Amino acid sequence: PAMGKGVVVLKVVIDDMSEKVDAAIERATSYLLSTVMDDGAFEYELRMENETLNPVDKYNVLRHGGTMYSIGGSCHTRHEENFASPPAYCDGAAHAMKLTAQWLQEEAIFKVPE
Repeated sequence: PAMGKGVVVLKVVIDDMSEKVDAAIERATSYLLSTVMDDGAFEYELRMENETLNPVDKYNVLRHGGTMYSIGGSCHTRHEENFASPPAYCDGAAHAMKLTAQWLQEEAIFKVPE
């Protein structure tokens, strides 16, 4: 009997955490999609206190690829595994992925020296 109650409590905690995790993924993905610039690069260094964008001296290509991976995981892989269509917050994801992939191809892939 005591174990049965514990299982129910654990299920409630896990269900509650699942909703919080889903909400965090939605907020994070929405933010990442909002940082894609027209040229396909991501905006970096946004200062929250005055909402200004600070230019960076050197663009981080590894971060660019990781951000693309995160968007893809949130908007495509995660939902395909559950046989569900991507949620509304992913509406611009396909276009953003195309822009960021083009940026990566044009700006970061170099010919291998012989």
